[in-house]
Amino acid sequence: MSGLNPFAIAQQQLDEAAERLGLDKATHELLRWPMREYHFTLPVKMDNGNTKIFKGYRVQYNNARGPTKGGLRWHPEETIDTVRALAAWMTWKTSVVDIPLGGGKGGIGKSLVASNLGVLLSQMGRRVVLVDADLGGANLHTCLGIPPPQKTLSDFVSRKVSDLSDVVTPTSIERLGLISGAMDFLGAANPKYTQKLRLLREIARLDVDNVIIDLGGGTGFNILDFFLIADHGVLTVVPEPTSIENAYRFIKAAYYRRLKTLEMSWNLRPLVEEAMNDRSTKGLKTPADLDDMRAALGQATGRDDK
Repeated sequence: MSGLNPFAIAQQQLDEAAERLGLDKATHELLRWPMREYHFTLPVKMDNGNTKIFKGYRVQYNNARGPTKGGLRWHPEETIDTVRALAAWMTWKTSVVDIPLGGGKGGIGKSLVASNLGVLLSQMGRRVVLVDADLGGANLHTCLGIPPPQKTLSDFVSRKVSDLSDVVTPTSIERLGLISGAMDFLGAANPKYTQKLRLLREIARLDVDNVIIDLGGGTGFNILDFFLIADHGVLTVVPEPTSIENAYRFIKAAYYRRLKTLEMSWNLRPLVEEAMNDRSTKGLKTPADLDDMRAALGQATGRDDK
């Protein structure tokens, strides 16, 4: 991804903070680089019998405050600079809120996926807007190397700004804009139903070629509704049992949320409630089970809804 190095961005942020704090040169230089790095070369035998070489990284950025903490990232194009940056941000984040942990990271960050996709599309000549809808935890501006914008989603939600396009912040990447949720008030994480409908409607009206929405985790109605308005949904997971299980639950929740819009016309409410009950006695465990049950009821009642 040309022109967007996460670790260079992290170092630039540190340099600015060090200047404002009057940090001594030695401490500043110490914090600019990881304390320890591990690089791995992993030969993996593939399904076709060939052996492929993968690279892995583990960065322990600084343990002055306590044991190094961080998650895992799995991606075929992972870089050491991405892992360095995430470990650095974890170090500073835990420090400023007085949590006794250092920063570490082992190389799936959805925000980095969203920002990289936005950069790629804009470099292809398309007009792109990134919407940071991780309400309450927005950080796309950090991934793009820009300070928290002055105008954010909360200004539109609270009607301080009437036109959503006025909240778009230019980035250093040509044709790429950002609608940020950074520094929003707490209520922005849980907009009212009418506010959410207005926001969804205006996102669809943005005069650009592509809109990329970065969402938070979980299966809350707000997250599901934002996910379901998209033409294409991307679900980011790592090869861990908990991640795969959560991904399955998200897909299931999104499917049933979509059915909510149809249940009145098809009288699906009893079936949806039965299917969402983990103790269902009717064997409704998959979308195919639900569709088969609907078809059977249609035949019994003389209806042939498709």
